[in-house]
Amino acid sequence: MTGAMAGIFGGILCWLAAAELLYDDISIFSTGQSITLLLGNIVSISLSGVICTIGSILKPDNFDFSIMKQRIVVVDEKIRSIIEKDSDDRILRGIAKFSYKYAIAISIILVIVWPLPLYFSGYVFSLDVYVIWVGISIIWAIGGALVIVFQPLIEARSTIVKVVRNMLYHSQLDQNRIPKDNVAGTKTYANDGTRGYAQSSFDRIILVAVDGSLNSLRALNHAIQMYDKISGIKILVLNVIEWTNDAEDSIDDELAMKIEEKGRRMLSSILIKNDIYKCERIVKLGDPVNKIVEVAEKNHAEMIILGARGLGSTALNLGSISSKVVGRTSIPVLLIN
Repeated sequence: MTGAMAGIFGGILCWLAAAELLYDDISIFSTGQSITLLLGNIVSISLSGVICTIGSILKPDNFDFSIMKQRIVVVDEKIRSIIEKDSDDRILRGIAKFSYKYAIAISIILVIVWPLPLYFSGYVFSLDVYVIWVGISIIWAIGGALVIVFQPLIEARSTIVKVVRNMLYHSQLDQNRIPKDNVAGTKTYANDGTRGYAQSSFDRIILVAVDGSLNSLRALNHAIQMYDKISGIKILVLNVIEWTNDAEDSIDDELAMKIEEKGRRMLSSILIKNDIYKCERIVKLGDPVNKIVEVAEKNHAEMIILGARGLGSTALNLGSISSKVVGRTSIPVLLIN
């Protein structure tokens, strides 16, 4: 952005300065001369390129494509097969060769092959030829704009349809939810389609984070035993699928839903004793510590129950996520070995 803005202002200043220095005047005549326009364009392009190059060298931000293979939890066989097929980057290299070849060919045609013969021959357009020339330029610009705008929509049409259907589905669930003033114990549906209680039916909320590890399952079982005979208790069973902060911002809705589906399948496989309707299963995508604290505070949980160590912990005492949750929130945290 800095390079683009500096290039614009630098080019304009050089353009006007060249007109003043070469023709002692800044006018339509002097600023319309080829030499002043050429100097302005050279400064604009060069200054922008220099700033972009220096900025990239001083503060590089190279994307590591291995993150896609290391961090993305692929739950759909079709996506899995595509990633395995592209693991050797053959398709990417083919696309790059195609782009280089045709970009260079089109550039040579438009910049050299087409204009230079007209320039060296001294040919002057007639009005009819000029109209045709301008018409071709307009058609080219409109065609390019249409491709740029509509091709992504066409390529992503299946994803867009799925997202819209999912939005309509959840909207229908929200319409069917029982109002907050219903009597305690009335069953309803949560936003993720799992069964739970109407929020106002409960006076106390307990959050249990489950990642599939033995300690987290013990924590859930301990919470159920603790609050089994107590009325007005709702247990939120939370599974957080770890995701880097940078990748979380760029993930598309379709892949996010597929990844979250794995978490929902894991939670649904956990058998909860006694009254299952007292529990609500929740799946989140992102940093586990942030999501656990966020869900607990948003739902005004009175306690967070965690396994002392999770799947990714090799320590003998506290896992990294458990220790960070303890230090991040003022809500009481109970750790279960």
